[in-house]
Amino acid sequence: MSNEEVTRAWKDEEYREDLEQEQREQLPENPAGDTDLSEEELKEAEGAAGDHPHTVPITSLILGGCTGTPACITIV
Repeated sequence: MSNEEVTRAWKDEEYREDLEQEQREQLPENPAGDTDLSEEELKEAEGAAGDHPHTVPITSLILGGCTGTPACITIV
């Protein structure tokens, strides 16, 4: 298999399932690891975006809560 075919097999489940059994067995392991997440893992990832200690509410930026430090975002 070419590098393009291997990459497509990693990314495209339908393409991968259409491969012959022998071809699927010869596929190298995906370097990203197992890309299928359980419902529990998805919920954990969804929660990870919540109260991050470095997030600033957009209203703080609009109302002048930013002090002008390099970490501030300027919205034009």
